[in-house]
Amino acid sequence: MSEENLAIVQRFADRVNEQDIPGFLGLVDPEVEFHTFRGVERGLEGARRFAESNGPREHYLTHVVHEQAFDAGDQVVVFANIQRRWRETGELGDETRIGAVFTLRAGKVLRFQVFRDRDQALAAAGLTQGEQASSP
Repeated sequence: MSEENLAIVQRFADRVNEQDIPGFLGLVDPEVEFHTFRGVERGLEGARRFAESNGPREHYLTHVVHEQAFDAGDQVVVFANIQRRWRETGELGDETRIGAVFTLRAGKVLRFQVFRDRDQALAAAGLTQGEQASSP
């Protein structure tokens, strides 16, 4: 199940990056919760708002890059960089390093929580920095 969960989490990021909203919504549970720096979104409409809020802007594009993934049973912890690149030049304008915890149920994302501190993300899933990492 863990390889499947890792693949689901990677597809989640891919669909956000591609702005494939229907594909993205197909990966989330109808009871999904998104806990982000902007607050909490719930359900499929909340998922839609989350995906759209990470879409292109007038002057920059947002792209999520996974660095590492840690399997924790029904949870996956991901270390990622959220990159914002200027449309005109493609240059990196800003980058935010995050940790995220995905809770999965029946092959769908049930909960997504973002942390600025990557160790907090590991702790939220009951892992420590020494746990074995898997590549997404």
